[in-house]
Amino acid sequence: METLSSKLDRTFSSETMRETPHAKSSLYHGPEQAIISECLASFGYTTAKLSAERGKIVELSAAIQAHESASGAAQQATSEQNKAMDALDYWMGAFVRVAKVALRDEPQLLEKLGILKRNSKTPAQRASAGKAAATRKANKEAAPPKA
Repeated sequence: METLSSKLDRTFSSETMRETPHAKSSLYHGPEQAIISECLASFGYTTAKLSAERGKIVELSAAIQAHESASGAAQQATSEQNKAMDALDYWMGAFVRVAKVALRDEPQLLEKLGILKRNSKTPAQRASAGKAAATRKANKEAAPPKA
């Protein structure tokens, strides 16, 4: 189902808005101007009203261009921010490794830096021995008997 937003995107695309003032300008100043003005006047569109509407189209085109420019700038800023965060993550990883070596005998200082020393095994490490034993047992049962 087509939404209003998709209809507006299709109707007011930036390419259409860039072309519209130039493509339609021939209607205002071309040889058919008198015929077109007469036809539109029968629907209540005077020359002044058409000029005002054309001004609105130009304003809309400028607003769309400004929006696209801001959107591009936001994407560029996000890309730069992501690169900076990646560099910071890399630096912090190196810092933590050096701090762990340098402060090996001072766990309290590591904790002050926010580097917590693990005192026990993680749940995955605790479960790994049982998992390995189960795998070995399953492999033995699945293996064909030796002759």
